[in-house]
Amino acid sequence: MATSSLSFEDMIRLKGIEDMVEHYYNNQKFTYSLDFILKVNGIAPSKLYEMLSDHWHENGWHHKAHNQDAMYEILLEFYHAVGLKSPEVFEALVKFDYVRQSSSGNFMFKKKVLSLGISPMLFTE
Repeated sequence: MATSSLSFEDMIRLKGIEDMVEHYYNNQKFTYSLDFILKVNGIAPSKLYEMLSDHWHENGWHHKAHNQDAMYEILLEFYHAVGLKSPEVFEALVKFDYVRQSSSGNFMFKKKVLSLGISPMLFTE
C-alpha cells in the first residue's frame, strides 16, 4: 500500500502521529502537561507527537490497548527518557492533570501520585 506521494512507511508514521494526537491532545486530559512541554521546551506540536509516536513504537506500546492511568505513566516515562527541561515541574503538572480529570481509576496510581506531596484540595474547582 502506497501512493505516488507517500510510501507505506510514511503512512504508518503518520498513523502513529495521529494516534498520539488522539490519545494525548484530543481527549483534553493532558492540557497542562502538554502546554508545558510545548512552551518550556520549545517543541513544535508536530515534533512532539512525532517524538511520542517514535517512543511509543520503540517500547512496543502500540501492540496493546492502554487504560487512562497507563497513558499518564507513559507520558511521564517519555518525558524522562527524552531528557526534557524541568522534570520536577512536569511531574507536578502531570499529577495536576491526573487529579483534575480523574473521578475514578486505579487507586494505587492515585495513591502514588498523591503521596508525592500534592494535596487534592489544590485541585478542586
